[in-house]
Amino acid sequence: MMDTGSSDLWVSSGQKARMRFTNTTDIPVNITYDIGSASGVIDFAEFTLGGYHVSSQVFLNINQKVDLPAFTEDNLDGVFGLSFSRLSVANVALQRAWGNDTTLGRTALSNIFAHNSSIPNFITFLLGRLDDPDDIADGVFTIGEYADGYQDVEKAPKLSRFPPQLPVWGTLLDAMHVNGEAHTWKSVVPSLVHSVPNITVPEGKAISVLDCGTTLPLLPSDAVDFIYGKIPGAISLNKTWIVPCSSSVNLTFTLGGQEYPIHPLDLTIISPQTFADGKNRTICMNSYQAGDSNVTLADAMLGMGFLRNVYASFNFGAKAANGTITVEPFIQLLSTVDTDKMQADFIKSRREALAQFPPEATLDQVKAEFASDDDDRDGRDSGSGESLLADGSGSDTSKVLDKINKFGPVVLGLLVGNAVIGLLLCMLAIASAVRAGRAVGPMRTINPSYAPVATKGLDMEDERYRD
Repeated sequence: MMDTGSSDLWVSSGQKARMRFTNTTDIPVNITYDIGSASGVIDFAEFTLGGYHVSSQVFLNINQKVDLPAFTEDNLDGVFGLSFSRLSVANVALQRAWGNDTTLGRTALSNIFAHNSSIPNFITFLLGRLDDPDDIADGVFTIGEYADGYQDVEKAPKLSRFPPQLPVWGTLLDAMHVNGEAHTWKSVVPSLVHSVPNITVPEGKAISVLDCGTTLPLLPSDAVDFIYGKIPGAISLNKTWIVPCSSSVNLTFTLGGQEYPIHPLDLTIISPQTFADGKNRTICMNSYQAGDSNVTLADAMLGMGFLRNVYASFNFGAKAANGTITVEPFIQLLSTVDTDKMQADFIKSRREALAQFPPEATLDQVKAEFASDDDDRDGRDSGSGESLLADGSGSDTSKVLDKINKFGPVVLGLLVGNAVIGLLLCMLAIASAVRAGRAVGPMRTINPSYAPVATKGLDMEDERYRD
């Protein structure tokens, strides 16, 4: 699987018979993810990706994995890290063992760029949507070139990283509109980040991080309420919104002065539940989550629920031969949503998806479920979470919903599993047209044929590839 949130190439030791080793060491390594870890030793082997070849590439020969179920349940054999060498566990370990001047710890992606100097220093992503019956789950991943039909991303606004001190793909979020009404942002990042001084967020804007490893986007709770509070019949308890499955709103985010609409399919999650009466019913919940306590480096974490709506180019910038920075890192986004067709597509796709689940619970059934005093399934009281009714109903329902919170743990589980879910669902593809050593211009394109792989996140160190 591909992982833009780490830098190392690692392979499970069970695959060593399929590898052509060029060197071995006894240097121990451990790589830790948001959830889970892997450990082993550093080795070297030949590496080939499409038409690109590295004669001796460092990798982590992993013999132990902890809390990484994707590698046992989905027959995945390793990770291809796509971040910078300075974030690489192998690179740091080799510099400690063999000196800071060694370049043997460079990442596979860094070696590809170094051995093919004509390739521009960017990668691109087009993510598939697994919950749309009419959509193919495959996506596109490219190195130094644009997918066929998406070349206009090069004309999109260049989103500078903000704040530049932080080694993440953060940028300023200009605005968020729901049904044409603007949400008022008030950034809280300066009060959360104490290690990075002098962060001044322009008034009315917020810091957002574009991270495809975050399955469910995270926003401030008031922004989440602003979105789902405008859906008739939606109810909220303890920051979990229960939404009529066939209802939606027109949500857009503005970055770099460009508005990006969100497909309604990315606003809610279909979730079958067993109610207290023993009957199975389906509810839909908010996919944009309240992340006030989860996000400390940004106001918003725009994960897959946002990135599925754009073709994204992440440019690492460049350095001259003397090390001078000539191009700062930047992001470019091209909307992939057809606003004229998205509502009809949502209704059709959601109807087909719901046909595969138990009947949808009515609002009265949901209210009755929350009102039940018999909560044997989880044995917990609801606490004192505030309930909101988007349809403007009176306080009686609020009192009912305050009594218990049965569906909250479902969303909590989704949040805890973000890293693993991202590994499984952030489906990309390697284009077979890539050729090693071929001259690449700034507008070079490919015709993608897909071999699905996956990625976890996108956290880049403040380092640029050379020209």
